[in-house]
Amino acid sequence: MKTRLALLGFLVTLIFVVPQNSIASIVKPGAKCLVIDNVVKFGNRELICQSYRGRNIWRFHKKDSSQVENTNNNQSSSQTKQDSSLPDSPNLTLPDFISAAKSAASNIASQIQLDPNNTVKISSSTTNPFPKIEPVISLNKFKLYGPNPLAVQDASGLKGWGMFDNQNKTGVFTSISAIGPWGVEFNLTTTDEQGRFQVINSNYFIPGAGEPYSNLSWRLAFKKDNGSWMYQSISGTSHPTNGKTFFDTVNLGAPGKYQIKLEFEGGTNFFGVSLPDSNSQITPLNNNASLRVVILGDSFTHPTLGESGPHMSWDGYPTQLSWLTDWNVISEGVNGQGILNQSAGEIFGDRIVRDVVPQKPQVVIFVASTNDYCPKCTFSDQQIADEASKDMKKFKSADPNAILILTTSYLGNPNWAASLAKVAQDLQIPFLNFLSPPMIDMSQQNQPYVNGHPTRLGGYFIATNLLKDISQLSK
Repeated sequence: MKTRLALLGFLVTLIFVVPQNSIASIVKPGAKCLVIDNVVKFGNRELICQSYRGRNIWRFHKKDSSQVENTNNNQSSSQTKQDSSLPDSPNLTLPDFISAAKSAASNIASQIQLDPNNTVKISSSTTNPFPKIEPVISLNKFKLYGPNPLAVQDASGLKGWGMFDNQNKTGVFTSISAIGPWGVEFNLTTTDEQGRFQVINSNYFIPGAGEPYSNLSWRLAFKKDNGSWMYQSISGTSHPTNGKTFFDTVNLGAPGKYQIKLEFEGGTNFFGVSLPDSNSQITPLNNNASLRVVILGDSFTHPTLGESGPHMSWDGYPTQLSWLTDWNVISEGVNGQGILNQSAGEIFGDRIVRDVVPQKPQVVIFVASTNDYCPKCTFSDQQIADEASKDMKKFKSADPNAILILTTSYLGNPNWAASLAKVAQDLQIPFLNFLSPPMIDMSQQNQPYVNGHPTRLGGYFIATNLLKDISQLSK
């Protein structure tokens, strides 16, 4: 399969403005431009003329891509802003990405297990046990997993970060139905005899993002020194989705050096970490920069799990892939949605530029959906492929630097793959076929899927197979 190498270029900041009306007829993302650093209006956005792979072309301007676009008529774009510190992603080529996948696939870790000794305890309170210590909330202290978060605050004015601003009913994506899990990771050095620290958080139910859960949970993963990662519990620490702020005290059992990961649901806001004394400290990870991979898809990607036992959305395949690779894998899935089948009033093409490009992805994985073959659907394979082609072209025009990968759905008829493979071939982008041979063979017994969705084990299974398939792409 022919592939195209995509190079992410850094945006420059020197700006010269030229009249728009003199060149408006030839201005569009990816089109040829004449004068480097010229900036023009493009709808409600800006384009800048830059040199890319030996050609001068129009590209979206840096200051434009750091904010979430908001197309809701009743919502001001200035009401809720994302953290402006999200750095430009470093250059990445397809061979580099495949090499990174090969490295991770050569040493696939087992699924994170529960602490067998039940060492760590968590107690919850609505009052602050460490009132004299200012919480650490600066994002440069944490390695972020998930989308670029919104600045939020609770009823008392406590400031933090989250995926959804309940006050303004806005999210990190215009399609709030696509909001999925996120998290932070950091190093903790504690001199406290009990190894205590405090996680300050609150929950809101996000309308349209799933069942109307009355409670959401956050989950603690930890390792001491050079030990193995372990979960404190599988189901996490649960609180009502009423916006009330909780001060959860984690008791690690002993002082020392720890690596901590806090896994949040999409509706969880994070107001920082407090420590019991001034000698304990939080430090950022040395490898704070990681590959930014966005996966656009349906309920598998959101993720919805068919799990009856303890679980969280972090058990879905996108965040399981994050665990396997240490990449920042951002899930953008909407239940019931497809390339042509509408859900939440939209299809994939409505989201692929508006909600994906502002996250500054280095890689975008576009996963086709079984929803386009629903019992009431009448779309042909060719209609689905034509729409997918339009979506691919739309994204490449908006972000010509990101690596774009097209895949089949994870379940379905093997015949569905041919028309999508032709789209990838015509556009010279990588293609992954999960239908022939089938990644998931539902004719076999004991498959880790219930009611058409993966279980906890199924999320891990998809993630490991997706990683292996990426590692075997042609460079």
